[in-house]
Amino acid sequence: MIRSLLLAIVLLITIPLNAKKIDGYYIAKNGDTVRVTYKIGLSFFTNAPDFTRLQTRINYIDSKKKKHILRPDMAKEVVFVVKGKTIRLLSRKNNLNLAITLFQDNSLLFLHLIQDGKVQLFKVYEKSGNAGTIGPNGTVATGGTATNETYILQKNGGDLFKTRLFSFKKDMAGFFSDCPLLVDKIKDKTYRRSDVVDIVREYNQMCR
Repeated sequence: MIRSLLLAIVLLITIPLNAKKIDGYYIAKNGDTVRVTYKIGLSFFTNAPDFTRLQTRINYIDSKKKKHILRPDMAKEVVFVVKGKTIRLLSRKNNLNLAITLFQDNSLLFLHLIQDGKVQLFKVYEKSGNAGTIGPNGTVATGGTATNETYILQKNGGDLFKTRLFSFKKDMAGFFSDCPLLVDKIKDKTYRRSDVVDIVREYNQMCR
């Protein structure tokens, strides 16, 4: 009895998801808009979507109540609303080998669009850590997982781009080389790594 209770606690901690039906639509490869009901895993604690799972597959129910799986090679874009916020996931070629997992084809990913424009800003989500375990004497090691979020950029539909760990200023200056005023702000540290959203916004508004 105690062992079963401990196992339930471990599962609650390590798998904090609550599947919810959410109406939305996707844009198929042929351009058709298809309205569906998604089954989205939401965080037990924050009620936010589990973007890590959504990057490779999304469960949905069609108008005939049939269940399907939508993969990035089947749709251009996925759209739904959570807590009044519109979520857009765009299918993109994974030239950076992001979010690699065993036994899955990750050559394409649904990427969470943060900002749209000539330069699109995405976030990619990757989980790290280990699950909880129960020892032979009933002791519990809860372990834990963390979700790492990384900004990814794309200019004019080209390859995905991300900065290297210790080369943010150099890499971003090269990526935005067609906008000298913005490059100056990056080089003089007016904009830093934490200002990626502002950098992309300024480029899209001022550097067309």
